[in-house]
Amino acid sequence: MVFDSFFEGGNLDCVMRVGEREYDCFMRVDSNTAGHLQWFNFRVRGWKKLLKYKINICNFQKDKCLFARGMKPYVYSKKMHQHEKTGWRQEGDNLRFERKPLAAALAVDFEIRQMYRLSFELYAHHDDDEMQIAYCIPYTYSRLSEFLQGLTNRPETKQFLKISKLCNSLGGL
Repeated sequence: MVFDSFFEGGNLDCVMRVGEREYDCFMRVDSNTAGHLQWFNFRVRGWKKLLKYKINICNFQKDKCLFARGMKPYVYSKKMHQHEKTGWRQEGDNLRFERKPLAAALAVDFEIRQMYRLSFELYAHHDDDEMQIAYCIPYTYSRLSEFLQGLTNRPETKQFLKISKLCNSLGGL
C-alpha cells in the first residue's frame, strides 16, 4: 500500500502500519489555525480486491463529528470510474469515532495526549486500484478558478465580473 497526498488539497502528514491491513494516518494541521483539523484528503494505491483494510485517522481534535452521526467517508476509485463510470461515493464499514490516547512517543510531537480517532474499513472492487479518500468531495482552488474563468468568457456574465491584477499575479485568473 502506498499512501500519498502530493496533490492539490491533500493533507496527509504520515502513516504507520499497525497491523497486517491496518494503518494509522495523521493529517497535516491547517495553516493559520491553532492546530485544529477535522478533515482529510489522501490517496492510497495497491489495494487487493475484496480484502478489508482498516484506516484510522488519529489526530482529530474536536469531540463532535458528523461521522459519529453516521456519515461515511467519500471514496473515489480510479478503476471503478474507468470500468463502471462511477464517481465519488460514500463507503466504509464499522465506523467508529472515539477519544483515543496517542502512544507516548507520538504524544510529545503532537503536544496533546488525548485526540479523537476515526476508524473505518474499506475494500477495493479491483486489484491494484488507486482510491482517494476524503471527508467530502474536494472542491479545489483550480476548479474554482476554471469556473470563474468560464464565467468571464460568457457575454451575459462578463459585465458583472472584474478580475484584479492581484488575482492574476497570484496565478489565478
